[in-house]
Amino acid sequence: MKLGVCYVCPVVNWPQFEPQARRFVSAYIAFPAGFPHELHVVCNGGVANAAVADLFSGLSPVYHTHDNCGWDIGAFINFAAATDCDLVLFLGVPTQFRRAGWLRRLMEAREKFSPSLLGTAASFDICPHLRTNGFLCDPQLLRDWPGKISKPQDRHHFEVGPASLTAF
Repeated sequence: MKLGVCYVCPVVNWPQFEPQARRFVSAYIAFPAGFPHELHVVCNGGVANAAVADLFSGLSPVYHTHDNCGWDIGAFINFAAATDCDLVLFLGVPTQFRRAGWLRRLMEAREKFSPSLLGTAASFDICPHLRTNGFLCDPQLLRDWPGKISKPQDRHHFEVGPASLTAF
């Protein structure tokens, strides 16, 4: 099984997002995943600039480019459409890890509870749903999701409500 970790790294407004991306890289290095995977960095809003390439250089990621339509959710859907990974952990820009083995624990939970959709956080606001700042699934689930992300407001419907990914 080919497992991917997809991290969305905004290159548009880089100075605003750089501290969060640096925190992600620092935590990724400090707290090993504990499970074999391939790191994918989706550069949202353009190609990897020199600062992004330098930041991720020691991790040997596979870079992808997304036009920033739909922000992180649009990038997740775009990546899911193009990847050959069998399973993907989708992570937003503010992601940080707090202990080693974070991916191993998710894979153990997947084995024990469900092969479909797992999240790193959930909410009961409006209705029960997984938060989309970190979720693990077969990318085919995103390919099959019937909704559309054409503007930033559509992101809300992807996460919560009767047409959300969790409900689907």
